[in-house]
Amino acid sequence: MYQAKAGSAEGNYRSGQVWEERQPRPEWLTELDIPDAILVNRAYGQLGDTTRRTIKVLWFRHHWKPQWQAQKLGCHYTELAEKGFLARKMLENRLDFIERPHRITRSQVFSTV
Repeated sequence: MYQAKAGSAEGNYRSGQVWEERQPRPEWLTELDIPDAILVNRAYGQLGDTTRRTIKVLWFRHHWKPQWQAQKLGCHYTELAEKGFLARKMLENRLDFIERPHRITRSQVFSTV
């Protein structure tokens, strides 16, 4: 049953006294910094379509039933753990590659020979 607010003037009244914070920021959100967010966004954008879809369905749609997730990914629900593991590893590998400070270029390899 739908319950609406009272139509009186006091229905939207808020006390001037503040006893508690409304919604304190979670600790994990305050620890997130912009360079890390940019780095993860770059790595995520360089992944293939199926890997991005897997990450999106398994991590951001975790409230879905496993059967729905599997149907969206085109697999059986018993394969979800394996698909999630592979997608996470691919993202970790991409992050490691982007974070690597010194990449060996082709010219460096051939100049040492």
